[in-house]
Amino acid sequence: MSDTEALLNSWQKFSEEDRFSFAILYSNHPLFKQTIEGLSALKAYNSLPSEEEKLKYGLISSNLNPIFLSLNKEEEDLVERNLPPFPILIQEVFKRRGISEKEIEILNEPLPKNPFERRKLIKEKNEIYEKYGLIPEEWKKIEKAYQEKIWKESRKLIYLFYALTSLELYLATQNPLAPLLYLLSFPIPYQSLRYISSKISSERTRKYLNNAISLYYFLRSPTSAAISTLEFGLAAPLLSKYLEKSWPYLPRFLRKFLYEAQIYLSGIEKRKFDEKEIREILYNIKIDSENIPEYVIEKYKENVENKTIEIENPEETLLTPYTISYWRRRVVAIPEGRKLKIIDKDYVRKLAQKEGMFLEDFEKKLEAIPSRYLGYGLYEGKLVYVKDVIGILSCDLLDALAQKEGYLAILGRKSDEIVDRKLLLQSIFQSSFSKL
Repeated sequence: MSDTEALLNSWQKFSEEDRFSFAILYSNHPLFKQTIEGLSALKAYNSLPSEEEKLKYGLISSNLNPIFLSLNKEEEDLVERNLPPFPILIQEVFKRRGISEKEIEILNEPLPKNPFERRKLIKEKNEIYEKYGLIPEEWKKIEKAYQEKIWKESRKLIYLFYALTSLELYLATQNPLAPLLYLLSFPIPYQSLRYISSKISSERTRKYLNNAISLYYFLRSPTSAAISTLEFGLAAPLLSKYLEKSWPYLPRFLRKFLYEAQIYLSGIEKRKFDEKEIREILYNIKIDSENIPEYVIEKYKENVENKTIEIENPEETLLTPYTISYWRRRVVAIPEGRKLKIIDKDYVRKLAQKEGMFLEDFEKKLEAIPSRYLGYGLYEGKLVYVKDVIGILSCDLLDALAQKEGYLAILGRKSDEIVDRKLLLQSIFQSSFSKL
């Protein structure tokens, strides 16, 4: 049995409460990460007051997806209480929508590497998603806006290419008609049709026109069309994957340059990093959920206010090429028998200063009741004590990013309370049993 299968089986055997804390403890595992990040992105999206802000957040969020947007209130609450592994969540959604076994097989089929076969399968999957309402109108708006954004950004480079080609033709022929005929033969008709398509409100009409434009492109310039298909269908995803894998090994100056370029191209309006402003917004996030006890939210607010939740600037940490916000738990202490091995001495020293105690005295207190100051995490399969770290880029989407990561920190606090209670009950039971 693989590790993934073992995790799936373990989660399914637990009660609802234990499922939740299990998922948080394994929040970095791909099985649970996609669910937890997707749910928090949905909460951030729904917290925004205007359609314009929601659209902008949807354009830059790598975690928001149509499955989460299609959930009703009951389903969303169920996900929040259980935090199911993403494959189980997907299958449960399919079951609730009444999707047939044959259609589920198509939806579960992995995408082939061949760009033409890939495109065909994506089309089949989208038709099924559309049929069962799994591509909500909100997602369609985001997709349309994304395509328009890509077209507008690429148009600048394309126009430059057309201008240089026209100049080259003129210099080679000394005939002003040569560049004009070139522009009339393909660039002007093609770009005009693309512009008209972007302005059509009817999705069906726009779809037919886009198909006609693509056909025109392939017939007029088959070589360029084939190269473009290979670039966007195969080369671009491979390049993105390679960049993520090699990211930790790149020189810092190069990572910094690539990160800044990504921020610029995404259209995010960056601001000067301001920890005080971020803490204030994190403190004031709104949590409207019956699944999260009020005392958990108060504990979170206390941690934000007294700075035991640390704040980082993603521009400095450079975790990945695309990360603009994150919530992480980092190891502070590891239990070794009845003792604690302190890993993060600086953090413990900060806690001691807040308590007004000498470091040595505080370490003894921490050893006696570590859960009073620290959360729970996993390190090499063992339960350890951790701190919360939130990274947020100061930008025009600050409210949404703070809502997303603050919500995750609150889920972490809820999990800590569950684990602490379970360990206490286990300790009481073992103590009582030993006296028999």
